[in-house]
Amino acid sequence: MEKLTASEIQLAAGVFARAFFDDPLFRHFFPEISERRAQIEALYRFRLRSQLSNSFKTNALEGLAIWQAPHRHNSFPSILDLVPGLRMVKQVGRAPLTRMVSYLRWAESLRAVTAHEPYWYLDSLVVDPAFQGRGLARQLIDPVVRLARDAGQWIYLETHNRRNLDIYAHLGFTVVARQRLPGTYIDHFLLRKG
Repeated sequence: MEKLTASEIQLAAGVFARAFFDDPLFRHFFPEISERRAQIEALYRFRLRSQLSNSFKTNALEGLAIWQAPHRHNSFPSILDLVPGLRMVKQVGRAPLTRMVSYLRWAESLRAVTAHEPYWYLDSLVVDPAFQGRGLARQLIDPVVRLARDAGQWIYLETHNRRNLDIYAHLGFTVVARQRLPGTYIDHFLLRKG
């Protein structure tokens, strides 16, 4: 696991777009198939710029993770992200962003009653579909697992893709909450490892 660099953001955003293209939550955010890939790329160019210090990659950029350390969990950008954020709003669209903000508030409220500080939060984890099944997710998770274990801390993550549940179970995570995202047929799973 290595830190992502600013010069790799564009390529990394493409990996996120390929990996999340068919994810139930991203289909909800971006229902228009013809626009979805470009919208996810624009979103992750912005997110990776604003979370660069928390963004990690495998050696050849086949997998990526955004980690948030204990007491530093935030889904909303800072004022310093205003100009790039306005550009992203134009590229992604207001309706998808409204759905995302609504989801983030709902998910954070669920996490607030389930997860207790100090804990690590795996904000996003993707492996390029062409490289899945090769243990790359473990490379992006294990270093933080060791840090958390040594400090006696939990790790939390969320998924909406049932296929991911077996992967995370194999990595030692257990489901601690399952709820239906209001107004959808999307199941939201909160998982923990400690």
